[in-house]
Amino acid sequence: MKILITTKYIDKKGWYDYFSENSKSLFRTLFYHKVHYGLRFIKQNVPQIEVLEFPTWEQYCRTLAQGWDVVGFSFHTMDWPRILPMVEQAKKAKVSQVWGGNYGVLDPVAAPHFDRVFTGYCEQALAEIFGHKIERLRHPPLVDQWYIRPSPLKVQRVGIIQTQRGCPLNCSFCQTPAFAPGVSTVPIESVEEVLAWYRKNGVRWIGVYDEHFGVKKEHTMKVLELFRKYGLFWTAQTAAATALANLDLWRRHNLMGLGLGVESFDCRALAAWNKSAKTSQTVREVTAKLHEASLYAGGYYILGHEEATFASTLEEIETLDSLGLDFVQTTILTPFPQTPLWEHLEKSYGIFEKDRGFFDTKHLTWNHPAMSADQLEKLLYYACLRLNRPGRFFPFMARVFGAYAGHLGSYSRALALALSFPYNSLRFNENAPYFK
Repeated sequence: MKILITTKYIDKKGWYDYFSENSKSLFRTLFYHKVHYGLRFIKQNVPQIEVLEFPTWEQYCRTLAQGWDVVGFSFHTMDWPRILPMVEQAKKAKVSQVWGGNYGVLDPVAAPHFDRVFTGYCEQALAEIFGHKIERLRHPPLVDQWYIRPSPLKVQRVGIIQTQRGCPLNCSFCQTPAFAPGVSTVPIESVEEVLAWYRKNGVRWIGVYDEHFGVKKEHTMKVLELFRKYGLFWTAQTAAATALANLDLWRRHNLMGLGLGVESFDCRALAAWNKSAKTSQTVREVTAKLHEASLYAGGYYILGHEEATFASTLEEIETLDSLGLDFVQTTILTPFPQTPLWEHLEKSYGIFEKDRGFFDTKHLTWNHPAMSADQLEKLLYYACLRLNRPGRFFPFMARVFGAYAGHLGSYSRALALALSFPYNSLRFNENAPYFK
Protein backbone atom coordinates (compact mmCIF):
# COMPACT_ATOMS: atom_id res chain seq x y z
CA MET A 1 0.00 0.00 0.00
CA LYS A 2 1.37 3.39 -1.02
CA ILE A 3 0.60 6.04 1.62
CA LEU A 4 1.38 9.76 1.70
CA ILE A 5 0.73 11.95 4.75
CA THR A 6 0.95 15.70 4.36
CA THR A 7 0.33 18.95 6.19
CA LYS A 8 -1.62 21.94 4.92
CA TYR A 9 -0.15 23.73 1.92
CA ILE A 10 1.50 27.12 2.43
CA ASP A 11 2.28 30.08 0.22
CA LYS A 12 5.84 30.26 -1.07
CA LYS A 13 8.10 30.80 1.97
CA GLY A 14 4.97 31.17 4.06
CA TRP A 15 6.21 29.19 7.05
CA TYR A 16 4.64 29.94 10.41
CA ASP A 17 6.77 32.03 12.78
CA TYR A 18 5.64 31.68 16.38
CA PHE A 19 7.37 34.82 17.62
CA SER A 20 6.00 37.18 14.99
CA GLU A 21 2.50 36.05 15.96
CA ASN A 22 3.10 37.30 19.50
CA SER A 23 5.54 40.20 19.20
CA LYS A 24 5.64 43.32 17.06
CA SER A 25 9.14 44.30 18.15
CA LEU A 26 11.88 44.76 15.57
CA PHE A 27 14.27 42.93 17.91
CA ARG A 28 13.08 39.40 18.60
CA THR A 29 13.91 35.78 18.07
CA LEU A 30 12.53 34.17 14.94
CA PHE A 31 12.18 30.65 13.66
CA TYR A 32 10.25 29.31 10.73
CA HIS A 33 8.25 26.17 11.40
CA LYS A 34 9.58 24.01 8.57
CA VAL A 35 9.61 20.70 10.46
CA HIS A 36 6.38 18.90 11.35
CA TYR A 37 7.15 17.00 14.53
CA GLY A 38 4.22 14.58 14.30
CA LEU A 39 4.95 13.56 10.70
CA ARG A 40 8.60 13.02 11.58
CA PHE A 41 7.59 10.66 14.40
CA ILE A 42 5.43 8.72 11.94
CA LYS A 43 8.16 8.47 9.30
CA GLN A 44 10.76 7.43 11.89
CA ASN A 45 8.59 4.60 13.22
CA VAL A 46 6.69 3.60 10.07
CA PRO A 47 9.25 4.16 7.28
CA GLN A 48 6.94 2.69 4.62
CA ILE A 49 4.91 5.91 4.78
CA GLU A 50 6.01 8.99 2.83
CA VAL A 51 5.53 12.45 4.37
CA LEU A 52 5.28 15.93 2.88
CA GLU A 53 5.86 18.92 5.16
CA PHE A 54 4.34 22.33 4.41
CA PRO A 55 4.34 22.09 0.61
CA THR A 56 3.19 24.83 -1.71
CA TRP A 57 0.04 24.02 -3.68
CA GLU A 58 2.17 23.28 -6.74
CA GLN A 59 4.44 20.92 -4.78
CA TYR A 60 1.42 19.12 -3.38
CA CYS A 61 -0.14 18.64 -6.81
CA ARG A 62 3.13 17.35 -8.28
CA THR A 63 3.48 14.85 -5.44
CA LEU A 64 -0.16 13.83 -5.74
CA ALA A 65 0.39 13.03 -9.42
CA GLN A 66 2.86 10.28 -8.44
CA GLY A 67 -0.10 8.06 -7.58
CA TRP A 68 -1.12 6.99 -4.07
CA ASP A 69 -3.46 4.45 -2.53
CA VAL A 70 -3.97 6.68 0.51
CA VAL A 71 -3.38 10.36 1.17
CA GLY A 72 -3.58 11.43 4.81
CA PHE A 73 -3.68 14.91 6.32
CA SER A 74 -2.34 16.04 9.70
CA PHE A 75 -3.89 19.36 10.70
CA HIS A 76 -5.39 21.63 13.34
CA THR A 77 -8.80 23.30 13.34
CA MET A 78 -7.50 26.57 11.91
CA ASP A 79 -5.88 24.69 8.99
CA TRP A 80 -9.20 23.40 7.63
CA PRO A 81 -9.72 26.09 4.92
CA ARG A 82 -6.47 24.89 3.31
CA ILE A 83 -6.93 21.20 4.01
CA LEU A 84 -10.39 20.97 2.41
CA PRO A 85 -9.24 21.87 -1.15
CA MET A 86 -6.34 19.43 -0.73
CA VAL A 87 -8.82 16.69 0.19
CA GLU A 88 -10.95 17.54 -2.83
CA GLN A 89 -7.89 17.51 -5.08
CA ALA A 90 -6.89 14.07 -3.77
CA LYS A 91 -10.35 12.71 -4.55
CA LYS A 92 -10.17 14.15 -8.07
CA ALA A 93 -6.87 12.30 -8.47
CA LYS A 94 -8.75 9.03 -7.78
CA VAL A 95 -6.96 8.32 -4.50
CA SER A 96 -8.57 5.21 -3.01
CA GLN A 97 -8.85 6.57 0.52
CA VAL A 98 -8.39 9.91 2.25
CA TRP A 99 -7.41 9.87 5.94
CA GLY A 100 -7.33 12.58 8.59
CA GLY A 101 -5.43 12.95 11.83
CA ASN A 102 -4.21 15.31 14.56
CA TYR A 103 -6.41 17.72 16.53
CA GLY A 104 -8.27 18.87 13.43
CA VAL A 105 -10.27 15.64 13.10
CA LEU A 106 -11.95 16.33 16.44
CA ASP A 107 -14.03 18.87 14.52
CA PRO A 108 -17.37 17.46 13.31
CA VAL A 109 -17.16 19.82 10.32
CA ALA A 110 -13.97 18.17 9.08
CA ALA A 111 -14.30 14.51 10.14
CA PRO A 112 -17.01 13.45 7.62
CA HIS A 113 -14.72 14.33 4.70
CA PHE A 114 -12.36 11.43 5.51
CA ASP A 115 -12.64 7.70 4.92
CA ARG A 116 -10.75 7.09 8.15
CA VAL A 117 -9.75 9.32 11.06
CA PHE A 118 -7.00 8.83 13.63
CA THR A 119 -7.27 10.50 17.02
CA GLY A 120 -4.31 10.62 19.36
CA TYR A 121 -0.76 9.56 18.58
CA CYS A 122 -1.15 7.03 15.81
CA GLU A 123 2.27 5.50 15.08
CA GLN A 124 1.18 2.07 16.32
CA ALA A 125 -2.12 2.11 14.42
CA LEU A 126 -0.27 2.99 11.21
CA ALA A 127 2.38 0.31 11.79
CA GLU A 128 -0.35 -2.32 12.13
CA ILE A 129 -1.54 -1.51 8.60
CA PHE A 130 1.79 -2.90 7.40
CA GLY A 131 1.53 -5.91 9.69
CA HIS A 132 4.08 -5.05 12.34
CA LYS A 133 4.20 -3.80 15.91
CA ILE A 134 6.40 -0.98 17.19
CA GLU A 135 8.51 -2.55 19.93
CA ARG A 136 10.03 0.78 21.00
CA LEU A 137 8.82 4.17 19.88
CA ARG A 138 11.86 5.98 18.43
CA HIS A 139 12.27 9.73 18.68
CA PRO A 140 13.48 11.32 15.42
CA PRO A 141 15.96 14.21 15.42
CA LEU A 142 13.93 17.44 15.22
CA VAL A 143 15.98 20.60 14.68
CA ASP A 144 14.70 24.15 14.28
CA GLN A 145 16.94 26.99 13.11
CA TRP A 146 16.57 30.21 15.10
CA TYR A 147 17.49 33.75 14.08
CA ILE A 148 17.51 37.09 15.88
CA ARG A 149 15.77 39.86 14.01
CA PRO A 150 16.64 42.06 12.22
CA SER A 151 19.80 40.08 11.44
CA PRO A 152 19.45 37.56 8.57
CA LEU A 153 22.18 35.37 10.07
CA LYS A 154 21.52 31.96 11.56
CA VAL A 155 22.09 32.19 15.30
CA GLN A 156 21.25 28.90 16.98
CA ARG A 157 19.96 25.42 16.27
CA VAL A 158 17.34 24.14 18.72
CA GLY A 159 16.71 20.44 19.25
CA ILE A 160 13.12 19.49 19.99
CA ILE A 161 12.33 16.65 22.39
CA GLN A 162 9.11 15.07 23.59
CA THR A 163 9.59 13.08 26.79
CA GLN A 164 5.94 12.40 27.64
CA ARG A 165 2.57 12.75 25.95
CA GLY A 166 -0.70 13.98 27.36
CA CYS A 167 -1.65 16.14 30.35
CA PRO A 168 -3.57 15.33 33.55
CA LEU A 169 -5.02 18.81 34.17
CA ASN A 170 -8.22 18.71 32.06
CA CYS A 171 -8.42 22.48 31.45
CA SER A 172 -11.83 23.20 29.93
CA PHE A 173 -10.39 25.06 26.91
CA CYS A 174 -7.90 22.35 25.94
CA GLN A 175 -8.44 19.55 23.40
CA THR A 176 -5.66 17.34 24.76
CA PRO A 177 -7.96 15.28 27.05
CA ALA A 178 -10.06 14.37 23.98
CA PHE A 179 -7.06 13.88 21.70
CA ALA A 180 -4.71 11.93 23.99
CA PRO A 181 -6.31 11.11 27.36
CA GLY A 182 -3.91 10.09 30.09
CA VAL A 183 -0.15 10.57 30.23
CA SER A 184 2.36 8.23 28.60
CA THR A 185 6.14 8.42 28.36
CA VAL A 186 8.52 8.24 25.42
CA PRO A 187 10.97 5.37 26.13
CA ILE A 188 14.04 6.66 27.92
CA GLU A 189 16.25 4.73 25.47
CA SER A 190 14.73 6.77 22.65
CA VAL A 191 15.16 10.01 24.57
CA GLU A 192 18.84 9.23 25.12
CA GLU A 193 19.32 8.25 21.48
CA VAL A 194 18.12 11.60 20.19
CA LEU A 195 19.85 13.66 22.91
CA ALA A 196 23.16 11.94 22.08
CA TRP A 197 22.60 12.79 18.41
CA TYR A 198 21.93 16.44 19.28
CA ARG A 199 25.18 16.75 21.22
CA LYS A 200 27.19 15.03 18.48
CA ASN A 201 25.71 17.35 15.86
CA GLY A 202 26.31 20.66 17.59
CA VAL A 203 22.87 21.20 19.12
CA ARG A 204 23.13 22.37 22.75
CA TRP A 205 19.75 24.07 23.37
CA ILE A 206 16.82 21.68 23.83
CA GLY A 207 13.17 22.67 23.67
CA VAL A 208 10.98 20.19 25.57
CA TYR A 209 7.62 20.03 23.81
CA ASP A 210 5.66 18.09 26.43
CA GLU A 211 2.19 19.42 27.13
CA HIS A 212 3.11 19.50 30.83
CA PHE A 213 6.74 18.71 31.67
CA GLY A 214 7.44 16.98 34.97
CA VAL A 215 4.22 14.99 35.46
CA LYS A 216 5.89 11.58 35.49
CA LYS A 217 8.46 12.19 38.22
CA GLU A 218 10.59 9.05 37.87
CA HIS A 219 10.79 9.40 34.09
CA THR A 220 11.50 13.12 34.38
CA MET A 221 14.41 12.42 36.72
CA LYS A 222 15.96 10.10 34.14
CA VAL A 223 15.56 12.81 31.47
CA LEU A 224 17.20 15.39 33.73
CA GLU A 225 20.18 13.11 34.24
CA LEU A 226 20.53 12.80 30.46
CA PHE A 227 20.53 16.58 30.05
CA ARG A 228 23.41 16.76 32.47
CA LYS A 229 25.20 13.71 31.02
CA TYR A 230 25.30 15.23 27.51
CA GLY A 231 25.87 18.83 28.60
CA LEU A 232 22.59 20.06 27.12
CA PHE A 233 20.68 23.18 28.16
CA TRP A 234 16.92 23.03 28.11
CA THR A 235 13.61 24.80 28.47
CA ALA A 236 10.06 23.48 28.81
CA GLN A 237 6.46 24.49 29.36
CA THR A 238 4.76 23.39 32.54
CA ALA A 239 2.23 24.39 35.18
CA ALA A 240 3.39 27.03 37.64
CA ALA A 241 2.76 24.72 40.61
CA THR A 242 4.86 21.96 39.03
CA ALA A 243 7.66 24.45 38.36
CA LEU A 244 7.62 25.77 41.92
CA ALA A 245 7.84 22.27 43.39
CA ASN A 246 10.79 21.26 41.17
CA LEU A 247 12.67 24.45 40.42
CA ASP A 248 15.75 23.82 42.56
CA LEU A 249 16.15 20.31 41.14
CA TRP A 250 15.71 21.47 37.54
CA ARG A 251 18.21 24.31 37.99
CA ARG A 252 20.87 21.79 38.92
CA HIS A 253 20.30 19.99 35.63
CA ASN A 254 20.98 22.86 33.19
CA LEU A 255 17.56 24.56 33.11
CA MET A 256 17.56 27.77 31.05
CA GLY A 257 13.98 28.95 31.59
CA LEU A 258 10.32 27.96 31.57
CA GLY A 259 7.05 28.76 29.85
CA LEU A 260 4.29 29.07 32.46
CA GLY A 261 0.53 28.97 32.11
CA VAL A 262 -0.76 32.22 33.67
CA GLU A 263 -4.07 32.06 31.74
CA SER A 264 -5.98 34.71 33.76
CA PHE A 265 -5.98 36.87 36.90
CA ASP A 266 -9.76 36.56 37.29
CA CYS A 267 -10.74 33.83 39.76
CA ARG A 268 -14.07 33.39 37.96
CA ALA A 269 -12.28 32.59 34.71
CA LEU A 270 -9.83 30.24 36.39
CA ALA A 271 -12.66 28.36 38.09
CA ALA A 272 -14.58 28.07 34.81
CA TRP A 273 -11.46 26.73 33.07
CA ASN A 274 -10.72 24.23 35.84
CA LYS A 275 -7.57 26.12 36.89
CA SER A 276 -6.26 26.86 40.38
CA ALA A 277 -7.20 30.25 41.82
CA LYS A 278 -3.59 30.54 43.10
CA THR A 279 -2.08 30.29 39.61
CA SER A 280 -1.20 33.98 39.13
CA GLN A 281 0.47 34.26 42.54
CA THR A 282 2.42 31.07 41.91
CA VAL A 283 3.58 32.41 38.53
CA ARG A 284 4.76 35.61 40.21
CA GLU A 285 6.75 33.58 42.74
CA VAL A 286 8.27 31.28 40.10
CA THR A 287 9.19 34.22 37.86
CA ALA A 288 11.02 35.94 40.71
CA LYS A 289 12.94 32.75 41.51
CA LEU A 290 13.84 32.21 37.86
CA HIS A 291 15.08 35.78 37.41
CA GLU A 292 17.05 35.59 40.65
CA ALA A 293 18.90 32.61 39.15
CA SER A 294 19.39 34.38 35.78
CA LEU A 295 16.84 32.11 34.09
CA TYR A 296 14.11 33.38 31.82
CA ALA A 297 10.35 33.16 32.38
CA GLY A 298 7.76 33.11 29.62
CA GLY A 299 4.00 33.05 30.00
CA TYR A 300 0.76 32.11 28.30
CA TYR A 301 -2.28 34.33 28.80
CA ILE A 302 -5.87 34.31 27.54
CA LEU A 303 -7.85 37.51 26.95
CA GLY A 304 -11.62 37.78 26.74
CA HIS A 305 -13.17 35.49 29.32
CA GLU A 306 -16.94 35.90 29.56
CA GLU A 307 -16.83 38.22 32.59
CA ALA A 308 -14.24 40.55 31.02
CA THR A 309 -14.87 44.07 29.76
CA PHE A 310 -12.69 46.38 27.70
CA ALA A 311 -11.61 48.29 30.81
CA SER A 312 -10.96 45.17 32.91
CA THR A 313 -8.90 43.64 30.09
CA LEU A 314 -6.68 46.73 29.97
CA GLU A 315 -6.14 46.28 33.71
CA GLU A 316 -5.29 42.60 33.14
CA ILE A 317 -2.64 43.56 30.59
CA GLU A 318 -1.05 46.01 33.02
CA THR A 319 -1.07 43.41 35.81
CA LEU A 320 0.47 40.87 33.44
CA ASP A 321 3.13 43.42 32.50
CA SER A 322 3.99 43.84 36.18
CA LEU A 323 5.05 40.18 36.40
CA GLY A 324 8.14 41.03 34.34
CA LEU A 325 7.86 37.97 32.10
CA ASP A 326 10.46 37.87 29.36
CA PHE A 327 7.98 36.83 26.67
CA VAL A 328 4.22 36.36 26.67
CA GLN A 329 2.05 34.43 24.25
CA THR A 330 -1.27 36.27 24.43
CA THR A 331 -4.39 34.80 22.89
CA ILE A 332 -8.13 35.40 22.69
CA LEU A 333 -10.36 32.84 24.38
CA THR A 334 -11.21 30.40 21.59
CA PRO A 335 -13.53 27.40 21.87
CA PHE A 336 -12.42 24.19 20.16
CA PRO A 337 -14.53 21.12 19.31
CA GLN A 338 -14.85 18.39 21.94
CA THR A 339 -13.95 20.67 24.85
CA PRO A 340 -16.19 21.71 27.77
CA LEU A 341 -15.54 25.34 26.78
CA TRP A 342 -17.05 24.75 23.32
CA GLU A 343 -20.20 23.29 24.82
CA HIS A 344 -20.53 26.08 27.39
CA LEU A 345 -19.99 29.00 25.00
CA GLU A 346 -22.19 27.49 22.29
CA LYS A 347 -25.04 26.99 24.75
CA SER A 348 -24.66 30.28 26.64
CA TYR A 349 -23.71 32.78 23.93
CA GLY A 350 -23.41 31.07 20.56
CA ILE A 351 -20.38 30.52 18.34
CA PHE A 352 -20.91 32.76 15.31
CA GLU A 353 -17.75 32.12 13.29
CA LYS A 354 -18.09 29.46 10.57
CA ASP A 355 -14.70 29.99 8.94
CA ARG A 356 -12.35 27.62 10.77
CA GLY A 357 -9.39 29.71 9.66
CA PHE A 358 -10.30 32.21 12.38
CA PHE A 359 -9.95 29.59 15.13
CA ASP A 360 -6.28 30.52 15.52
CA THR A 361 -6.65 32.05 19.03
CA LYS A 362 -6.09 35.50 17.52
CA HIS A 363 -9.73 36.23 16.62
CA LEU A 364 -13.02 36.33 18.52
CA THR A 365 -15.23 33.49 17.28
CA TRP A 366 -18.14 33.56 19.77
CA ASN A 367 -20.66 36.16 20.92
CA HIS A 368 -18.91 37.88 23.79
CA PRO A 369 -21.43 39.60 26.09
CA ALA A 370 -19.37 42.77 26.62
CA MET A 371 -16.88 43.16 23.75
CA SER A 372 -16.90 43.09 19.97
CA ALA A 373 -14.40 41.21 17.82
CA ASP A 374 -12.79 44.51 16.84
CA GLN A 375 -12.31 45.54 20.46
CA LEU A 376 -10.75 42.26 21.53
CA GLU A 377 -8.46 42.08 18.54
CA LYS A 378 -7.26 45.63 19.25
CA LEU A 379 -6.62 44.65 22.86
CA LEU A 380 -4.63 41.64 21.66
CA TYR A 381 -2.51 43.85 19.40
CA TYR A 382 -1.89 46.25 22.28
CA ALA A 383 -0.93 43.36 24.55
CA CYS A 384 1.66 42.15 22.03
CA LEU A 385 3.14 45.66 21.85
CA ARG A 386 3.07 46.20 25.59
CA LEU A 387 4.23 42.83 26.87
CA ASN A 388 6.87 41.96 24.26
CA ARG A 389 8.42 45.39 23.73
CA PRO A 390 12.09 45.79 22.75
CA GLY A 391 13.10 46.65 26.31
CA ARG A 392 12.22 43.12 27.37
CA PHE A 393 14.34 41.42 24.73
CA PHE A 394 17.77 42.58 25.89
CA PRO A 395 17.34 41.54 29.55
CA PHE A 396 16.11 38.19 28.22
CA MET A 397 19.32 37.75 26.21
CA ALA A 398 21.38 38.76 29.26
CA ARG A 399 19.61 36.11 31.34
CA VAL A 400 20.29 33.46 28.72
CA PHE A 401 23.99 34.36 28.71
CA GLY A 402 24.04 34.44 32.51
CA ALA A 403 22.40 31.01 32.66
CA TYR A 404 25.07 29.56 30.35
CA ALA A 405 27.77 31.10 32.54
CA GLY A 406 26.19 29.72 35.69
CA HIS A 407 25.94 26.20 34.31
CA LEU A 408 29.40 26.22 32.71
CA GLY A 409 31.16 27.90 35.63
CA SER A 410 32.51 31.00 33.88
CA TYR A 411 31.57 33.79 31.48
CA SER A 412 34.47 32.93 29.17
CA ARG A 413 33.10 29.42 28.64
CA ALA A 414 29.63 30.87 28.09
CA LEU A 415 31.03 33.24 25.47
CA ALA A 416 32.88 30.42 23.70
CA LEU A 417 29.69 28.36 23.62
CA ALA A 418 27.58 31.24 22.30
CA LEU A 419 30.13 31.96 19.56
CA SER A 420 29.96 28.33 18.44
CA PHE A 421 26.24 28.51 17.66
CA PRO A 422 26.40 30.48 14.36
CA TYR A 423 29.31 28.30 13.24
CA ASN A 424 27.37 25.11 13.94
CA SER A 425 24.34 26.54 12.13
CA LEU A 426 26.48 26.75 8.98
CA ARG A 427 28.43 23.57 9.61
CA PHE A 428 25.54 21.14 9.94
CA ASN A 429 22.71 20.37 7.52
CA GLU A 430 19.54 22.19 8.55
CA ASN A 431 17.38 19.18 7.67
CA ALA A 432 18.04 16.49 10.30
CA PRO A 433 18.06 12.87 9.07
CA TYR A 434 16.09 9.92 10.43
CA PHE A 435 17.70 7.15 12.45
CA LYS A 436 18.36 3.95 10.50
